[in-house]
Amino acid sequence: MTSNDDKSDVSIYASYDDFCKANNLPLPKRVEFDRSKVNPEELSVLKKYFTDLCTDLTLYSELFTSQESVDVLNKFNSLVFSRIQKAYIEKLCLSIACLFDPAETRKNKNLSLARIVKQCDCRELNDKLEKLNELYVSTGIKQWRQKLLAHNDLRTLMGTKPLNLQFGHEDIENIMELIQEIFDDISDPTVYTDIKIVLPYDKNGGAFIRKLQCLLEDEA
Repeated sequence: MTSNDDKSDVSIYASYDDFCKANNLPLPKRVEFDRSKVNPEELSVLKKYFTDLCTDLTLYSELFTSQESVDVLNKFNSLVFSRIQKAYIEKLCLSIACLFDPAETRKNKNLSLARIVKQCDCRELNDKLEKLNELYVSTGIKQWRQKLLAHNDLRTLMGTKPLNLQFGHEDIENIMELIQEIFDDISDPTVYTDIKIVLPYDKNGGAFIRKLQCLLEDEA
């Protein structure tokens, strides 16, 4: 559809594909496979799990990755919020680790990325998941889950076999973005979904920090 006025012509397209076709541009490369093979209920549940994880990551980012926020939290109660931060990052990593479970463990079936990607029967998605799994393993999160987060490994707890954790907040975000890319490939390859969740203005991390700041100012 084109709207004309005295100053300019503005073209509006129903989709990015239509824009590419109208302007003789190559269509974006997308993963093609038989999507009817994917169990829609399982995919929906796993995506809901991931969305909840994205919400947790968004709140963590708002609370603990800004120096201004950290300063307020430390001033209010450094001990309490340092423990909350530690528990938060452990929960995030444990939840991420569950997504990388194998499709089956002995006789138990796991609702994981491996299970959903296996249903797709798509080499390109298999390759994406394999590379993502290598990245996940390289961070040390898998070992952390196996040795401490889900178990009490004797040598690790006693300090005779230290963990080699090599990740920061940006690494977690990167893993999450790549997971989201796989979900988009499976659900709707024409869509790009941001992992950052838009929370209500009066209930997000920033609102919490502002309320703490007001309390600190009242005490001053």
